[in-house]
Amino acid sequence: MITLQGIRKVYPAGSGAVCALRGIDLEIAEGEFVSIVGRSGSGKSTLMNILGCLDTPTSGEYILRGQSLAHAPAGVRAEIRNREIGFIFQGYNLAPRLSALENVELPLMFRGMPRGERHRLAKSALEAVGLGERMQHYPAQLSGGQQQRVAIARAIAAHPPVILADEPTGSLDRSAAEDCLALLGDLNRLGHTVILITHDAASAARADRILTIEDGVLRTGT
Repeated sequence: MITLQGIRKVYPAGSGAVCALRGIDLEIAEGEFVSIVGRSGSGKSTLMNILGCLDTPTSGEYILRGQSLAHAPAGVRAEIRNREIGFIFQGYNLAPRLSALENVELPLMFRGMPRGERHRLAKSALEAVGLGERMQHYPAQLSGGQQQRVAIARAIAAHPPVILADEPTGSLDRSAAEDCLALLGDLNRLGHTVILITHDAASAARADRILTIEDGVLRTGT
């Protein structure tokens, strides 16, 4: 499903340059649950941005579901993000003036989806994460764990094949974090390919395969 070949990312820095990724090679099969573990500054966020079509590499190849994306135009990458990838972030990124249901519907609205269909999908996604009775609640009326469940519902509402989770448990207490990781496992068993970006070894251990990134290089894999 995902192939990275020789991915390098170099950022200009004053009169020099910083190499954030140094020749990343990676294969992720459809239906895998993979964790990518790294400390701050290891290159994991840069790698996530490339996997999520939020950035392009300086060199190398990125193929997602048969489509070459390393140097694709911004419009093409935006379409792929919208159609193929569901994002879950540490900070939830919920609109405070919208209800849980409206937050889940929002990206579907941007896709031009008819109101009835997006309402049905958003409601189904919230029920799937156990928030069927909280649909009309606003983010301030929800706990951190519940807000992250809304973010997960938003990510899965359109049934994207890939779920990209960036430190999704970083703002949660241990109980809520366990619930979040359990939901990711459930999504994987339903057929989603799940990529978890984290610095937490305990969270990473929930995946089928663990990769470690250090100084822009994938050092180990199990």
